[in-house]
Amino acid sequence: MSKSLKNEWKSAAARQLVAFAKAETVEGAIEKIANNLLNDLTFPPTDLSLLMRRLDVVRCRADKSLWGSGELRQADDGLEIIYSPGLSPERRRFTIAHELGHAALARTGPRFPRAGREVERICDMFATEGLLPRASCL
Repeated sequence: MSKSLKNEWKSAAARQLVAFAKAETVEGAIEKIANNLLNDLTFPPTDLSLLMRRLDVVRCRADKSLWGSGELRQADDGLEIIYSPGLSPERRRFTIAHELGHAALARTGPRFPRAGREVERICDMFATEGLLPRASCL
């Protein structure tokens, strides 16, 4: 286990993500998974609908009764992203990308971590990498 993972990341989510991606660090795992998902996409902007299909998300919709800004739900026909209709277009894109991070975590194993401070941080990092990949900055 890397020094970064030992000292900074403490959750099962972090350990599972690093093991799944066969990476040294959480940051490396997120970059590796995002790069695989973004392979052959043209950006900016990132085509979130294509990422949704690659992560088996069947739909994305607004719900005015939603308490927070967004969530990933299991529906009868697959995963769906729900977001608050009051979000600005930029915030809506980030929220959708964050929820795609939860969908990516769902691929790490049958008992994937669903909640917690580090899970939310990982999903924020996934959203950032998905919307502005490091590879596009080089």
